[in-house]
Amino acid sequence: MINLNDKAIPRRNMNYKWDEMLTANPHSIQEDLVPFTVAEMEWMTDSHIIEAVQEYMGNCILGYTFPNEDYYQAVQDWLQDNYGLNVSQEDIVMTPGVITALRTAIQIMTEENDGVIVLTPSYQSFFKIINETKRTLVNISLTNHEGNYTLNTEALESAFANPNNKMMILCNPHNPVGHIWTHDELSTLAQLSSKYNIPVVSDEIHADLIMPGYTFTSYANFDPHAIICTAPSKTFNLAGLKLSNIIIKDLALRNKFVTHASRYGAMGVNALAIVATHAAYTQGRPWLDTVITQINKNASIIQETFSKTKAVVSPLEATYLMWIDFRPYTKEHPELIQEFIDNGVFVHEGSLFGEDGKNFIRMNIATPQHYIEKACTTMLDIINKL
Repeated sequence: MINLNDKAIPRRNMNYKWDEMLTANPHSIQEDLVPFTVAEMEWMTDSHIIEAVQEYMGNCILGYTFPNEDYYQAVQDWLQDNYGLNVSQEDIVMTPGVITALRTAIQIMTEENDGVIVLTPSYQSFFKIINETKRTLVNISLTNHEGNYTLNTEALESAFANPNNKMMILCNPHNPVGHIWTHDELSTLAQLSSKYNIPVVSDEIHADLIMPGYTFTSYANFDPHAIICTAPSKTFNLAGLKLSNIIIKDLALRNKFVTHASRYGAMGVNALAIVATHAAYTQGRPWLDTVITQINKNASIIQETFSKTKAVVSPLEATYLMWIDFRPYTKEHPELIQEFIDNGVFVHEGSLFGEDGKNFIRMNIATPQHYIEKACTTMLDIINKL
């Protein structure tokens, strides 16, 4: 029996977001608080994965390990069963994380000062790697219809038509707003990519975390020349093991990617990551189904809480990241979000994800339900006192 509602495991001095919270509030563990910031879960990793890693560790040797046929078959089966993608072993390129792969893609597809298009509000690491590689960040604001986000097709085509722009990074599903791009939106994007000869790299790291009633479509179905970034890390709470499976069907592009990544040491993955990923993709589905059910319950609690207020909660179609608009309050109460944080609700302030996110919050809800209920009570009490 999988129980996701036990007390969270305090991770002092062993986890970034916990240490960040403890720095802000040294008494947070005694107060039974958890952080709602960095995108990882407060639930224990599936026991099948832990057992597989422990069995491997029983050999007492942590030497060089390479993926075998069973590993590749597990990845291929997962992509076929969940995304409908027919992927060959040769199409799969392993890297130590999606961000590493995105950085490699930027370096082989663009030159310094070239524009890289992103849809905002956007995952903040996209901004970071574009800046680090000395490229130009091109922000295209999504259209926000009372919390429902869609492509601004006119603005996007204008960016594609600009000869200074050479690449686009897509996030599908979209972090931080939790939107799954529709068939029509992806088709439009693929048409623009083809028309203006601008390649698209799709970060699909949240693709397994689809809420009931929604369907995910991979960008790979629309563009055979795209780079598709997948990983077990968000799905199975394995971020610390640093492994991603990058799908590159275009042979020439794949060879270019592998050559560059190998040259700069961006190809190797660790032995435990291989073992854990194989176990996740072959035995982890029941655990994941339970996790998705609980995430959906947590999302419903938040929707219900803020339905009594002026705040606007974006519908959670995918991910475990809630996007909440507090602009109806912050014009008169600009310190509202900081007040949430000061009172133990450790969330990410939306401006981290670009100017379009100012006065929003992103809240990680992959945590035991009673922490969600406690945070909602705190935020609602603060709002009701305004």
